[in-house]
Amino acid sequence: MTTKGKTDVFKIKLLLKNITEITSFLPNDIQREQMRNNIDHLIRFLTFIKQNFINLPSDNDINKINKAIENIKTLLSEGEKNPLIAELIGLKKRGIIKKKDTFDEEKTIRAKRILKEIESLSIDGIRDKLQNEEYSISELRAIGKELGIRSTKGLNRESLAHQITMKIANFRGYQQLSGQQS
Repeated sequence: MTTKGKTDVFKIKLLLKNITEITSFLPNDIQREQMRNNIDHLIRFLTFIKQNFINLPSDNDINKINKAIENIKTLLSEGEKNPLIAELIGLKKRGIIKKKDTFDEEKTIRAKRILKEIESLSIDGIRDKLQNEEYSISELRAIGKELGIRSTKGLNRESLAHQITMKIANFRGYQQLSGQQS
């Protein structure tokens, strides 16, 4: 064999060795299946992203949104100037007109008279007298108002009588502490 023949055999062996090395790097069946599945997942993900970009508002949609925002701002400005528009778009609610607690003069005079009657009684005596049915609930409310008790509406007879009695008892206590007994 000539040197050229040896060189050719050497080159062929080297080529075969390189091909063997290259084939050893090729994926086996399991690896090819995993790669195919990964590529499928990647394709689905990219398709999902593509679809989301398609669903983004167009320039025309964005212009319509901006115009709607400007219209709402204009309407709000008009609502600040015009109470009727403000009410129509829900900016201002109509005020609920509450009835004022109207105590006429007669009830006030009666409340003062009842206070004069009971001021000489003991605290327990005041409580008993107010809790019995001798005085109406509206008279008890008038007495409470005269004594400065807030919001007597909704209180039952017992609670109202208790508050009035405590107010009188506290007043008497303050008088005794300050030495101004009446």
